Amino acid sequence: PYWINDLAKLWLSPPNIPDKEFAKGIVYLIEQKILDAPDGGDELYIPKWFKFTTAWWAYGQITDTTYANAIQFLIDEKILVVVYE
Repeated sequence: PYWINDLAKLWLSPPNIPDKEFAKGIVYLIEQKILDAPDGGDELYIPKWFKFTTAWWAYGQITDTTYANAIQFLIDEKILVVVYE
C-alpha cells in the first residue's frame, strides 16, 4: 500500500518515528496477508541496518516488488523476527 512508503520516510527522517511504529506497519501487512510470516505475531523486531533497504525503496531506488521480496526474504530467513507475546 502507498501509505507504507510515507511511514518509511517518517521512520528514516528526523524527527524519526520509533522502530516499533514502523514495525506496526509491517505487522499490518502480514495480518492483511500482503506479506507472509510463519504463525503471525504481535510485534516485529527490525535490525538497524534494514533502514538502508527501506531508504532505497522510500526514495525510489528499488521497486515496491523488490522491497516486498526483501522483507519476505528477511522474514523467511528469520532475520526479521515476529515476536509472540
